[in-house]
Parts: sequence; structure tokens; C-alpha cells
Amino acid sequence: MKPPCIAHGCEAPSHAKQLCSKHYHRLKTYGDPNAKPALFMNPADAIEARTNRTVPPPAGLVGNCWIWQGSTNGTYGRLGPGLAHRVSYEIAKGQIPSGLDIDHLCRRPLCINPDHLEAVTRRVNLLRSTNFTALEAAQTDCITGHPLSGPNLYMDPRGRRQCRECRRRRNRESKARKRAMNRPGHATYLRGGPNNPTPVQEHTP
Repeated sequence: MKPPCIAHGCEAPSHAKQLCSKHYHRLKTYGDPNAKPALFMNPADAIEARTNRTVPPPAGLVGNCWIWQGSTNGTYGRLGPGLAHRVSYEIAKGQIPSGLDIDHLCRRPLCINPDHLEAVTRRVNLLRSTNFTALEAAQTDCITGHPLSGPNLYMDPRGRRQCRECRRRRNRESKARKRAMNRPGHATYLRGGPNNPTPVQEHTP
């Protein structure tokens, strides 16, 4: 049983620093666990009050990043029922077209500067990322140099791209190994492969 929160009048179980989740968040945001969160009727006022606009942008972008200082969902800022960067984009540029995502050109998920945001398709947003999925999606050739396009492109049942030429090579090598295992005099091992000195079965003429 966790001890109760030490904030005045709160009996919720403690989460961190002897504070419950609500008061710990207030401590991180306002510096005081008993501070009352500011309420804004206008989202633009919330954006003005809850952003740090002193962070320099990456090369090629104009204007500092507006780093969201309010609550987050672990990745993006939250503003009311929506995401802070989407609200900021719509205030500055209008409604986001249906089916489009908002890409952070500065590659900072907490930045909500509308000049650093662009509405793009899901695929473009993915290809601009730097995670493994994005790097794989941007790959144009297989590891041996064959093109992952046209007649050489194979899509497996899970939707993953594969090289047909490499698949054919692996199939040929697999069949060759099976034929070699069935040759007369070839030893088959229970475990350990050829490192096991004692064959458990041997094919003889």
C-alpha cells in the first residue's frame, strides 16, 4: 500500500516524490505541487502561455521552435481534447485536410511552431522519419544490390517487401542442401550439426 500524497488535503496514493500523479505533474509544470493550473478559454492563449520559444531551430528552418510545456501523451503535447501541434497548425493555417498527418520539419515532436509544421500524407510522414520502419520503407535496393521495384519486387503475405532474385537464390541453396543430405554416405545428426562427432543416422547405398 503506497503512502498518501503529501499535498495539502490530498489522500490519493503517492506516485513520485511523495506526491500523487496530479500534484507531481503540477510540480513539474509549475514548480509548485499546490499551484492551480491556468484555464484558458482561447487555445491561442494557452499556446502563448505554455510554449518555450527560445529553442533555436535546426539548420534550414526560420524561427525558433515553440516547445510545448504543458501536458503530453508521452510524445506529443495535449491541448484540450486534441494534440497541441494540430491545434496550433489549424489556428495559423486552417483546417487540416482529411487524410493528412502533421509532420514536424524540425523533427521535434513537442514543437508546435506552425512554420515548422506541414500537412503531408502518412507515407511522406513515415519516409521523413528516422526510425527503422522509415529507413526500410526508403530502401530502394536489397542488401545485394538488386532493385526493390518492378518485376523484382515481391510482397510477402504480411506486406513486407522482398527481392525476388534473392528469394530464388535462397530456394536454390535450400534445395541443394536437401539433395546433399540425401546423398549416399551422408550423415544426419540429431543435434549440433557437423560439430557433433557422433552421427545418429547414416545413409548408405
